[in-house]
Amino acid sequence: MTQPELDAVRARLSEFDRTYDRGIVLCVAAVDEVSALLIAVPGPDDDLESLLEALHAAGFVHWCRYLVMDEGEDQQEFLSALDLFAPVYSHEPEGVPDAVRSMFDDDPPDAGDVPDALAARALHLLRLAVGLADPSHS
Repeated sequence: MTQPELDAVRARLSEFDRTYDRGIVLCVAAVDEVSALLIAVPGPDDDLESLLEALHAAGFVHWCRYLVMDEGEDQQEFLSALDLFAPVYSHEPEGVPDAVRSMFDDDPPDAGDVPDALAARALHLLRLAVGLADPSHS
């Protein structure tokens, strides 16, 4: 993974944390940045730490989108966040939001290994490519 993709996602998350402006995470650019990050990230055999950093950042974008979306429109974001957070939780439980950690503590994710996270990443990108995910909720 190149650092610029991760830096862009982290900057977006920082700005959202500072302002709580829902447009920061709901815009098309946020989805594009997450997609670029997930494309650029190395496989687990190349650099597990970088992969987990990328999954963590991408998971938080989806989590923030889930938090600000209207109920009923937020489920895909919730599920995407959980898929991305599962391997992070397996390696560092404190690295996921408290609500997710509590959920995973009660019912540990079956998809907690890195190959499943890569499959979730591929599914996310496929949905974007075929238009099943609507990134323009702003």
